[in-house]
Amino acid sequence: MPEIRPDQTPAELPGAPTAPASDVPRFGPDATAAEVAAAVRSHGCAVIERLVDDATCDRVTAELAPYIDATPTGGDEFTGEHTRRTGALLGRSPSSVDLVAHPLILEVADDILWAKKTTFQLHLTQAITIGPGAAAQYLHRDQWCFDFFPFPDDVDVELSTIWALSDFTEANGATRAATARRTRTAAPRPMPSRPRCPGARWSSTPAAPSTGAARTAPTRRATR
Repeated sequence: MPEIRPDQTPAELPGAPTAPASDVPRFGPDATAAEVAAAVRSHGCAVIERLVDDATCDRVTAELAPYIDATPTGGDEFTGEHTRRTGALLGRSPSSVDLVAHPLILEVADDILWAKKTTFQLHLTQAITIGPGAAAQYLHRDQWCFDFFPFPDDVDVELSTIWALSDFTEANGATRAATARRTRTAAPRPMPSRPRCPGARWSSTPAAPSTGAARTAPTRRATR
């Protein structure tokens, strides 16, 4: 069985596609949950453009600004020595509920997560602010934080969402994803000093290992 190494980029994954980012499934705000869920299953990720309006994004950004300014950068390479991760968004930004509890997102989560589940819950929310000079995270699946139980390969334990509050570019640290579903069965290899996170989560898809880096471009901001 092929192995995923922490130092690999998405393009270096066993069986990884060479398709450009333009081949990632993209939808407008009128997409159905079934359409988006099918794309996530086949590609490992999907983009929904302008699911909320600019005014909502501006409110979330303004409400979170003082908390982001007060958030220290990460203490290691994985959390990001030039990256601020501000949590508790629902308690700090009333407008963030329009993102976290968007009906389409909840419907997709319900569709993607294990069919035999009785319910699902929100695990965490974060505003991630990547500053100039930030190194790329290790290639990883967010689902790896649930390594305390050997879940069957067909069980998706979590579904993550990323909301772009500023432009995502290669220069400012846009998330990179390995989009082929064929990478799903590659055996995970623990990352050095990999942080553990307790709880259960619905908040990027476990089928899409991801990473990102920023060089000298302006700060990139996103919520998840």
